[in-house]
Amino acid sequence: MKLTQEGLSPFAGFHTIKLNEYVPIKKGDKFNVEMTSNAMPITFSRDYRVHYTKNLPFITYGNFTYDLYSLMDAIACLKVYTVADDSRITGNKDLSVIMAISLSSLLGLQLKMVMLLQEHLLSLQSMERQLMQQLTMKVLQNWKLMRFQALM
Repeated sequence: MKLTQEGLSPFAGFHTIKLNEYVPIKKGDKFNVEMTSNAMPITFSRDYRVHYTKNLPFITYGNFTYDLYSLMDAIACLKVYTVADDSRITGNKDLSVIMAISLSSLLGLQLKMVMLLQEHLLSLQSMERQLMQQLTMKVLQNWKLMRFQALM
């Protein structure tokens, strides 16, 4: 890991966070940015085109990791900006390599935005199907129990 940086956001909304150090990234390099938040940095909208690559980006909630590629209307609110020409960067004054993070205060959920290449992740659709099956089973069990009690 090249850089770890901590900070607090004073309020919900978009914020630009300047990095404490310059992190050189060249064209074609693969890198990841992780953000931990007590809010959900994700938006859902069918009004905007979203251009994700499969396996990028991810969001982790608890023990589950979701590939946002499977949620075509989900928008990860994390952007990384770079400079086109870093030859004039000396030291860290007026550094242009910044991150803009949109934080929303939704339910105080602990979420971690992970932008990594990974394989074999549980997709949200699969998890939704499992949860619906579990919920359906619970409803049927409760209905059978209530019906049995009513017949007695």
